Amino acid sequence: MKFSFQSCIILFVASVIGFTSCKKLDDEPVRTGATLISRLYVSFSDYDQNNSALKNMMIIDPADTTNLDNIYQYLSPAKGGGPILFDAAARAIFQASVTAQDTFLQVIPFANEIYGIPGNAGAIGYRGFTNVRGLAY
Repeated sequence: MKFSFQSCIILFVASVIGFTSCKKLDDEPVRTGATLISRLYVSFSDYDQNNSALKNMMIIDPADTTNLDNIYQYLSPAKGGGPILFDAAARAIFQASVTAQDTFLQVIPFANEIYGIPGNAGAIGYRGFTNVRGLAY
């Protein structure tokens, strides 16, 4: 099989263009320092129907602080805290209960998105939501 001179030149030019056009994908910005974790959502399983002073959710902002002055406590409608999940796309916190009596998944949107303060909760009910051990999205 013979190649003409023109075919060799075209193959050479195509190879050079192919090799020089390859570029490494460095789309991520250069990190100069440590990235702060914005918020930490903590769920507590303590629950007393007659005591509204017992809060079952705590928000620590910023989460990686050594100073615990910026703590916000919240009483969600979940009967005892359980697994908790923050979803940025839904702009809400999802909290389930570990008790068998509570079969609702609480959906808590933000009243103030800048500070992450929870607003009024809504509930998704299903009999299968008993003794919830984990949430995933």
